[in-house]
Amino acid sequence: MSSSMSDGSSSSRQWKSSPMPYRVGPLDYQPTVMCQCRCPAKVARWISWSTDNPRCRYYKCQHARAWCDGPTSSFIRELLNDLRDMVNSLRRWKELLQKEVEDSRAKGERQRREIDYVRAMVAMKKEEIRSLKARNQKLEKEKKILSAFCHAISDGDDKYEVKHYTHRFTVNLDKKECSCRYWHLSGLPCPHAIACIYFKTNSLDAYIAECYSVDAF
Repeated sequence: MSSSMSDGSSSSRQWKSSPMPYRVGPLDYQPTVMCQCRCPAKVARWISWSTDNPRCRYYKCQHARAWCDGPTSSFIRELLNDLRDMVNSLRRWKELLQKEVEDSRAKGERQRREIDYVRAMVAMKKEEIRSLKARNQKLEKEKKILSAFCHAISDGDDKYEVKHYTHRFTVNLDKKECSCRYWHLSGLPCPHAIACIYFKTNSLDAYIAECYSVDAF
């Protein structure tokens, strides 16, 4: 048995790791082989996956190693080297696929969180719309009650004069203005304007600012 490290060949030093895991530990073989050193001990048995000696078993102690299998034919050597390279290539491909799967899972988790956030925002907006609708309905009822105390007199061309108790106000429905300035500042018709609107029509939708519409939300 000759040592693979004693020939000085560069190809012999092209060592590669085993493409398959060991089925038997390096010290679990039988019968036992003892080294020839000063302190004899059971030597480890390994498998070579160098380019020149693929799958050859050899013994190795602390100071030397020697082959225990015979030389490999060129056909078997090329076949085993090709199989070894293919196994290593498939292993690298598997690692790449695993990384892509992990990245896809992380991306899916981010998208799930974004969807949950959008759903929460939609639910919040729906609640805001519901609250605004309820508030607008309440305001409309209050304004209708107040407008009952307003007496509107048409001056023509959507212009009205409104008498509210001892006060008088001028309303222009075309410009959506009232001399009390509430309509201009808030975008919602004041009681004086509502009295004029109901004098002309029964619909308030055309006289409310767009920012209060459902589409604006």
